[in-house]
Amino acid sequence: LWSFSGGTYSSGTTQKCNPGYVSYGLGEYKIELKVFEKLNPQNFKENYIFVENIKKKRVIGGSSISKKVKIKETKFIKEIIIQSGLNLERGRFICNEQKCKVNFKYNKSSKDVCLWDFGGGDFKEKYLHTCNPGVIYFGPGDYKIKLKVTQSNKLLGEKSLEFSNIYQSYNQKTNTNPVAEISLQGVVGKTKVLSGNLLKCNLVDKCSVNLTGEESYDLDKNDLAYRWDFGNGEFSDKKNPSSIWYSPGKYTISLEVSDGVGGIDKKEFFVEVIPKPKKEKDIIKEKKDLVDSEEKNLEKDMFLLITKVLPNPKGVDNNERIELKNIGEYPINIKGLIIDDILEKGSKQYKVKKDIILQYNQTYRFYKFDTKLNLNNAGDEVNLIYNNKVLDSISWNFSVRDNYILTHKNLEIKRQEVFVDKVIDGDTLLIRLESGELEKLRLIGVDTPEIKHPRKKVELYGKKASLFTKRYLEGKTVILETDIQNYRDKYGRLLGYVFIKEKNKEIFFNKLLIETGNARGYYKFDFKYIKDFEKVEKIAKKNLLGLWQDKEVKKIFLKETRVDKKALEQTLKSIEQDNKLFVDLDKNNIPDEFEEYEFKTIKKDDKSITIATFSKKIKDYNAYSDFIQKSFIIKTSFLKSGLKLTGKTLPNTPLTIWLGDLEVNLVSDNNGNFIYIFDSLKAGVFYLKVRVTDTFGNTFFIENIPDVKIKKDYVLGIIKRAEEKRIKRINKQKKKYKRKLKKQKSSKEKKQANKDNILLEINKINKEEKQESSIPFLFIILLTVMFFVLGLFVLLKKGGIFSTQNLLSIIKNEYKEKIFLIIE
Repeated sequence: LWSFSGGTYSSGTTQKCNPGYVSYGLGEYKIELKVFEKLNPQNFKENYIFVENIKKKRVIGGSSISKKVKIKETKFIKEIIIQSGLNLERGRFICNEQKCKVNFKYNKSSKDVCLWDFGGGDFKEKYLHTCNPGVIYFGPGDYKIKLKVTQSNKLLGEKSLEFSNIYQSYNQKTNTNPVAEISLQGVVGKTKVLSGNLLKCNLVDKCSVNLTGEESYDLDKNDLAYRWDFGNGEFSDKKNPSSIWYSPGKYTISLEVSDGVGGIDKKEFFVEVIPKPKKEKDIIKEKKDLVDSEEKNLEKDMFLLITKVLPNPKGVDNNERIELKNIGEYPINIKGLIIDDILEKGSKQYKVKKDIILQYNQTYRFYKFDTKLNLNNAGDEVNLIYNNKVLDSISWNFSVRDNYILTHKNLEIKRQEVFVDKVIDGDTLLIRLESGELEKLRLIGVDTPEIKHPRKKVELYGKKASLFTKRYLEGKTVILETDIQNYRDKYGRLLGYVFIKEKNKEIFFNKLLIETGNARGYYKFDFKYIKDFEKVEKIAKKNLLGLWQDKEVKKIFLKETRVDKKALEQTLKSIEQDNKLFVDLDKNNIPDEFEEYEFKTIKKDDKSITIATFSKKIKDYNAYSDFIQKSFIIKTSFLKSGLKLTGKTLPNTPLTIWLGDLEVNLVSDNNGNFIYIFDSLKAGVFYLKVRVTDTFGNTFFIENIPDVKIKKDYVLGIIKRAEEKRIKRINKQKKKYKRKLKKQKSSKEKKQANKDNILLEINKINKEEKQESSIPFLFIILLTVMFFVLGLFVLLKKGGIFSTQNLLSIIKNEYKEKIFLIIE
């Protein structure tokens, strides 16, 4: 199907694959072509070119005026293919199911990388970077799918596809809300008394409650989704959740059921646990314990955490430093605190001898010239000791590169056994985790040559590296080590280090690849083993192992390494100079009064030691939940362009807002503010629902938000203004086009006038030249005739040897041709 955009063509040409000639006047034109699949018309591809017809300027003495067609090349990518789930009706793609199952596809070339935005559909995370993703589920509503295609981190282009699931709009009038019902399971006796929806557990230290939502129903027979909030910080999405144990106190339990097409209902159930009355001796003991704890307030509040350690500063070793932080609730004096490296050996421990008061959340740095502690770059530890108790410790067992800051976060590792299903190439594996889930794993810090490379020598080493990795890993169980700082790459692949178990030792496979010359070090980002990798790579280069033995290949990879290291230097500019630490970019969106650090007890030298861990938890979930509800603000404003929602919640917090069947995902800013404008509206009364998700992954549905009433006149006004805006834009484009045509026309007339003037001048010059050249020629002929007549007259007059008859015969014979020529 062709679109010739203003060209002149024969009828029926637009549907011919070879349309023949199309005529165009002066100007620029866009020619479009769509090619449809015969048996499945909703699958099609399209492309376009621009054609411009321009005139050359006339040059005097040059060739005649000619026309030229200029084709502008345009970059393009292929179309998104709909494999199943959507139908084309009246020029738009639609489906009509409660949950549409749609399958998209993009026919990529070998180097294309895809990044999808499924516009609110339900999908698996791995589908985001797959050019041929699996089935995506879409509920009722309008959707816009976007696809970005890149090659070598350069954007080739973007495509989008819009469609609608019209299920709800067709069935909205007949849909009825589901009904939530909570039932108590088990025996009710002396200790448990049920009255309506209130359960009292009398005279017990804890009470087990088993509830079910089996009696919930939906008249439309839609599948129901369940959401339990047990009021004690526990949640469930099962119809029949497990029993919940409650301590003394009052609890509100809620069950929310939804039918998947907008219908929601909520039911509440109440539990009160009444404890046994305390004996007098127990009350006296509690008071005594409280007094004792207040007397030991300093020891109780000595909650210190090692936040950062710099064991290998660039330049002077005296800049080695240890940073501490007060994570307790009160100011503390750290006089008497001991800082040590290895507990049993190593440097002499340092004891704080002066008063140093740390306020809540305040940090303090100790440098080597203070502590005289020698931190070993290749592996060491730091311990905080107070009253013979280790408050916190941090350790490392690898060579630390210059200016690398050690924290609990970048040292927190997870090790697990995984099975290598397949080796994709030298540095990428397909592994099966302990949970049975398949994941793509990219080895950290190594880069093997590509199997498909424009230079054949490099390609050869890529195949060798792939075979090397297969021989060691494919079909085997290995140990995977991951860290929080480098967990996934931008393509969604898992990042990690692989260790091979061999007798009583472990072989570090990432390091082995570089050591044997099968890979180069990949230093584009920071990681903890970077110094070890640089060391073995230097040896591999020196011994000309693997890819380093070929000069051409070596030259290519050394160039890539220089580029990577330059990128790393740019990243490390975030380190503050003059002995300053890393800029901490982590933002915590939960108020401090609701957080506390978790502590764990370990055994060291037959002693129980309490250590503060780096992880946090919510202190009082109910109070925190109330805070979320009360601090949340949302306002609606009816603007000319649409319905504006503004509000405030926790900073940097993901939000999901539903307005009827419309859904939008937002993130609040650093101050907790958010804003959004709905411009595609329908008339009616719609519920407004908001879900808030904090950094721990807890979700909260904001209660008591009033419904939004949208009047018909308001919707028509928005549509009218949008149409006026569209017409105004079109008129503007028309005026612009007319000015362009007028300009072209005036230019054409001017050129034609110049042409006519030039032709007149040329004709005038030619005429004058003809006149000037004809005068001397006529004068010569006239003189010749005169002299001839004069001579003839003299001869006839005098007579002589020539008689008249003789003269006439001579003239007749000798001068006949000349006389005729003169006469002519």
